[in-house]
Amino acid sequence: MEKVMVFKESFSGTGKKSEKPFTMIELHDPSTLENAKFFLRQDQVIDTSKMKFKDEVIATFEMGIQNGTPRMELASLNLV
Repeated sequence: MEKVMVFKESFSGTGKKSEKPFTMIELHDPSTLENAKFFLRQDQVIDTSKMKFKDEVIATFEMGIQNGTPRMELASLNLV
């Protein structure tokens, strides 16, 4: 599934409890006016270095399973 969204930020850090590295990407949905945060899988890389706050992007989503629960995952992100 693809959707045009607005890029807000990308953040990398280390989990407080797990002490494992993580990457989070926050997007804004202009049709619903909601913000959504997507945590990337450890083996997943999405380059956001050329994206700025408020850039329109095409977000591609896929279904994944985390801890036995299905969830929507961010698969790729491209500038419009």
